[in-house]
Amino acid sequence: MRQSGFAGGMLAAVLGISAWALADGIHAETECEGVVTSEKLRPFFERARVARVDVVAVGDSNQLFGGHGWDHGWTKALADEFGVYATGLQSAGENGGNGAGVGYTWVGFSTLWTGALAYAGAPPAQDVFLPGSTPLHPCNYLYLAGGSATGGGFSTGITVEAGSPLGVNGALRFHVVFGLFTGAGPGSLRPAIRLDQPPYSNLVVGSVLSTRAASDGVSETTLDLPAAQRNAALGFRFVPAGVDLVGPCVVYWSRVERVDRTAGASFHTLMGLGGASARRMAQAFQSATDEQLSLYFSLVRAGQESPRHILVRINTGLNDRNETLASLGPAMVPVGNSAAALADNLRAIMDRIAGIWTLNGWPADELYYLLSVSHPVSQPDDAPLVSYREAVSDLAAASPRCGATRFDRLTSATEMLANGWYQSGGADRNHLTQSAFVALASREMRALLPLECPGDANADGSVDFADVSWVLARWGECAPLPGMGDASGDRRVGFTDITAVLAAWGGCGMSRGARHAP
Repeated sequence: MRQSGFAGGMLAAVLGISAWALADGIHAETECEGVVTSEKLRPFFERARVARVDVVAVGDSNQLFGGHGWDHGWTKALADEFGVYATGLQSAGENGGNGAGVGYTWVGFSTLWTGALAYAGAPPAQDVFLPGSTPLHPCNYLYLAGGSATGGGFSTGITVEAGSPLGVNGALRFHVVFGLFTGAGPGSLRPAIRLDQPPYSNLVVGSVLSTRAASDGVSETTLDLPAAQRNAALGFRFVPAGVDLVGPCVVYWSRVERVDRTAGASFHTLMGLGGASARRMAQAFQSATDEQLSLYFSLVRAGQESPRHILVRINTGLNDRNETLASLGPAMVPVGNSAAALADNLRAIMDRIAGIWTLNGWPADELYYLLSVSHPVSQPDDAPLVSYREAVSDLAAASPRCGATRFDRLTSATEMLANGWYQSGGADRNHLTQSAFVALASREMRALLPLECPGDANADGSVDFADVSWVLARWGECAPLPGMGDASGDRRVGFTDITAVLAAWGGCGMSRGARHAP
């Protein structure tokens, strides 16, 4: 809303604002959003407050850097804002049995050390659902050939920490997705849930499940753990300790669900690969089988009730500066490290996922996208990253249900150095510290959400004279985050914010907004 003439002049005079400053505020630069076209993503986040939603992430080494990365930061941000209703999907043989750090307060077992299991080599009828050669790192199955057994000397599955926001005392459900084989002979698993600290007692043990069936395919089983006072880490296992997995057996995915939570989020890392450019990511999606992607996204969707909401977050940029090959999207841009090529590769990923939705007959409007170009690395920022951000912002503006994170508006290299957010004290600016991932994910989340209290310019949870002072102190500036002088929600500081403060004077409480104060 814009006011002028007598009303605007009187307010300016009362507040001591010059006519030039008032006009400057009214006509301030519009490019202030921390997330461009965030309003397109608003239905997703509104849904998270009343129902279940899922975020699927794709990225480079920063997705899982040091066993945390954006996976840790974003899951924590979601947990803090909405709560979590389940772990993300955990591939049973993550990173070829080495583990990669997927999960926030939950983690899959690394099993390569046992020498008893394989992470490739399953028969084609089973391999197609998560190929052993999948380029979607770090996703791998766990495989045991027919005629063999593990020896019962170790456990496989997921550990949920005692302090997890999932809540170890609540009613929990263990989901296990495994392959079915035709033919004669044994083949089995037996899900169990135990305390993962002394005395390591089993809390519930499921039935022995045969992997033999009349036809090759995929099956899912669940095992429920009733609510009880435990206050201890929990182990969700494919077999109890001392019991064998028996081949043929292939386990694809597992997940732990809090069954009594009807709202909140779940965060999944589908790809986190060091050195990956957007082209490498696009190639991975194009190389993945329809069966692999259909199974994966069907499992993501299964946790929700209709209408479903799935947000795909893609973070890239740093490695695109070194890309030499033409892009893989519809434009096939020949200059691989150009901004146009990066945007075209992102389009290729989005088109591939949309194709899986079409293939399965799922509603297209379930899908949302958040595209983000990597954090600033210098001051002023690296020229290719600057051009990438503009191209990705344009792509988001032209795409339905799509936004683009502008990390250059949420932080700067100067601030990141001062906060110790780069690895090795700033010697490695391509990778971040755990505190940086947490802080920047929180800012990204705040930039995606509407004002909690309209009129509250300083995010202290109330609307009063302090908000007027806050607006005046930042007149004409950008406000990419709440609590930076923006009281109207347009991410700028100017006349509309004064009117928003006056309209909401004395409103809101202190219950939520204060936690977001800058």
